[in-house]
Amino acid sequence: MRLAFIILAHKNPDQLLQLLQRLSHPSVDCYVHLDAKADIAAYHASTQLSQVYFVPARVKVNWAGFSIVRATLNGMEVALSSRRKYVNICLLSGMDYPLRPIAEIIEFFTIHQGKEFLDIMPEQEVLDTISKLDQYHYEDFHFRGKYFMTRWVNRLMPVRKLPLGYKHWGGSAWWSLSEECVRYCLDFVQAHPNFLTYYKYTWGGDEFIFQTIIMNSPEWKSKVVRDNLRYIDWSAKKPSPKTLMPEDVPNMVASGKFFARKFDITQSPDILQQVDQRIALMGQL
Repeated sequence: MRLAFIILAHKNPDQLLQLLQRLSHPSVDCYVHLDAKADIAAYHASTQLSQVYFVPARVKVNWAGFSIVRATLNGMEVALSSRRKYVNICLLSGMDYPLRPIAEIIEFFTIHQGKEFLDIMPEQEVLDTISKLDQYHYEDFHFRGKYFMTRWVNRLMPVRKLPLGYKHWGGSAWWSLSEECVRYCLDFVQAHPNFLTYYKYTWGGDEFIFQTIIMNSPEWKSKVVRDNLRYIDWSAKKPSPKTLMPEDVPNMVASGKFFARKFDITQSPDILQQVDQRIALMGQL
């Protein structure tokens, strides 16, 4: 069975290269969306790798903007257009790294076919952050007076309502879904363009849109495993997770998770090698 990775990358060409090399396997295809703000020439080595495909429709990605959703959808479309049969499609960032050998990851998803590995936020947490969704946000727009205008728009306009009477769901933006579920999500947004329009004016919509589509479908909701198999450290309680450092390696490798984020080799140049060495010491590589 084949496995696909959609990778959203925006910086650190050497780090992306290491990630792609670590994921390399005859049964794996990688689809890389490179932020349109990045110079693709710096990623030449990655473009030459076998079974690595760069998404042609590149988007300028803005943090917390709908552009992240658009980049993800573009990657999904390219992966599905390959007409290869995937047992699972995993969404990663270019700052992620696997914590298990790729053969073991393929075996796991083959055994657990039909399961959707998706982080699901507690309902109260969604309610506590509802202003990200039911107010207008313009994270992909850059103009003078934007925040002043946003405040006035939200004072004057009624609370925004999610189309179709759907309930809001949320969770981590990073998931591992069956090909069939990915196709369902794509078909859904194509059939309901007003749904995409709604999320264009949210804050961090990538942490809500796929959970909302999947969890409002009884069929797909029943297949969800509420675990996205990612090791992510939110202990600093900041908008972004902690950048993982050498002292974090023992805990992440022992966590039982399949992927960790986030890493930055400009802050810790040999961190990915340390992860590999730790896995090797455990007899897993």
